[in-house]
Amino acid sequence: MDHLEKMGRSPRDISLLILTHSHPFDHIWAAESVVEASGCKVAAAHEMEVSWIEDVDLQARQRPAPGLQSLVEGSVKVDRPLKEGDLLELSGLSLKVIHTPGNSKGSIPLLLQEDCVLITGDAVPVKGELPIYNDALKSGRSIEKLKALEGIQVLLSAWDEPREGSQIERIMAEGQKYISRIHKAVLKVSNGFH
Repeated sequence: MDHLEKMGRSPRDISLLILTHSHPFDHIWAAESVVEASGCKVAAAHEMEVSWIEDVDLQARQRPAPGLQSLVEGSVKVDRPLKEGDLLELSGLSLKVIHTPGNSKGSIPLLLQEDCVLITGDAVPVKGELPIYNDALKSGRSIEKLKALEGIQVLLSAWDEPREGSQIERIMAEGQKYISRIHKAVLKVSNGFH
């Protein structure tokens, strides 16, 4: 909230919090504080992930990860579950929801259509960063789906700096190769345990 104040804004200026998926720390970590400070509504991920956002204890039971509950402040109510093709109209901006399973079952990038800006959340991994995925094959197909979008001028990914022009296709292709390489290594190691 300090950052908002430095920009001359108030938490009350936030009317809608959009969560691209239910992973803790970098996506739903501070949602509870944002909602409490602003009174905003929450639009979240694909409907597949709403239960994990509304009940972080359920997420901890169904997705056992060491320290998961220490990575998120608490649960928040989802006012608007999102799905493929939904449009969010925000102060003259139109954001189109794209469902891209892979990183998580319900990951959603957002396409700012007028400006040809794609906000991917974690759908496009960055080579060398922590590779998190629920399903490597679906992740690859989802990146193909994003690559097929026409006219994207700016790529905003959670793990990377803003990318423009020819960098966009390169980053997406590198992301696909990275997930594939990591997944092959995981399979090789896991097969060695049998």
